[in-house]
Amino acid sequence: CLADFGESKIYQDEIDGYTFRNRGTEFTKSPEMLVIANATQKTRSTYDRRKKVGASAPSDIWSLGCMFYELLTGEFLFYDKDWGRFFIRITSPGQELIPDEKKKKIDNNPHLIDFLEFIFIRNVSY
Repeated sequence: CLADFGESKIYQDEIDGYTFRNRGTEFTKSPEMLVIANATQKTRSTYDRRKKVGASAPSDIWSLGCMFYELLTGEFLFYDKDWGRFFIRITSPGQELIPDEKKKKIDNNPHLIDFLEFIFIRNVSY
C-alpha cells in the first residue's frame, strides 16, 4: 500500500487546507513540513495568524515524488546521515536537490529527471 490514511484530513475549502501537524518520514517531507515548527511560533516577530502558512496539497506532491524515486531505486532521494546538511539541502534555495549520483540511480533518464524536477518545487513560504 502506498498510503496511510490515518493522518489524512478533508478540508472544506482552500483557506482551511493548511496544516501545522508535523508527521511522517523526515526524508520524504517537503520544505514546508521541515520548517513548520517556525510557522506556529507566536513569539516570532514574523508570526501572523492570518497568513496561509503550513503545509497543503503541494507538500503531498513533494512526498509523492519522494516515494516515486524510492519505488524506482529502493532508496530515499534525500537521505543524509547529517540531518543539518539534509535540512539545508531541502529548505535552502540554490542547493542542488537531485545530485548526479542520485540521477545515475535512475540511469540519467531525462524524462524521469524532468518529472522529478517538476515535482520538487522548493518554496517554503508557499
